[in-house]
Amino acid sequence: GHGNEASRNANRRLRDAAFKVGFHMMPGQPGMTREMCLEDFRQLFENPDWRPDYLKIYPTLVVEGTRVYDRWRRDDFDPLTSEEAADLVADVMDQIPKYTRL
Repeated sequence: GHGNEASRNANRRLRDAAFKVGFHMMPGQPGMTREMCLEDFRQLFENPDWRPDYLKIYPTLVVEGTRVYDRWRRDDFDPLTSEEAADLVADVMDQIPKYTRL
């Protein structure tokens, strides 16, 4: 794994070398509220350390053999429903600049 500082440095170095940078966002991870997810998206485009050129968004999935699956089986995690995920994405669409490919 890596932390925020390593990610910021990598993003900066890629941009300095004229690369386009893409990010993946996975809303609905264990422990995250809707408000936390919305704040992550806000920071993604307001903070100049990030601002991806393209973005993939997909909700956290429950996949057998993972820690998320184990938490779900213990009733310790409720994944976003398709409707909740769609509503979340609809709510952040106006924050995503036109230059960002989805």
